[in-house]
Amino acid sequence: MIDRQKARYLSIDPRSAALFRIALAALCIADTIRHWLAAGLLYTNDGVLANQTSLIRALSAPRFSILHAFSTANEVHLLFALSIVAQLLLLVGHRTRWMAVCNLVFITSRDSRTLFVENGGYIVQNLMCFWACFLPIERRFSIEAFRAS
Repeated sequence: MIDRQKARYLSIDPRSAALFRIALAALCIADTIRHWLAAGLLYTNDGVLANQTSLIRALSAPRFSILHAFSTANEVHLLFALSIVAQLLLLVGHRTRWMAVCNLVFITSRDSRTLFVENGGYIVQNLMCFWACFLPIERRFSIEAFRAS
């Protein structure tokens, strides 16, 4: 009885998890490109909210954002490019666990840096990135699954 309930309620079809990974990675890539277009305005010291102002007069506490360490436009563009690479690797399923964690750190850092534009969609995306770190998203339709077979 318990094994049947465990199989029914505590398992996921690997194909569904893989499709979730692909859809999440595509969403994150599109969203990162959309934010990248306004990176100079939203994430640099020359924009609407400088790093020191964001840290000293935080809109909420506690705050964590790796974007607080980057203040010029070139630095922010480099970080966005690295995040696109991680999201592309997540999309194809290469080193999926690490890429899911890297994606979670980047997406939550990006959203935490500009709380004044946050909405419910950001929260849902953050939660999906969090769950991607724990779901078996690498078992199908990925480079890791291809190598294992």
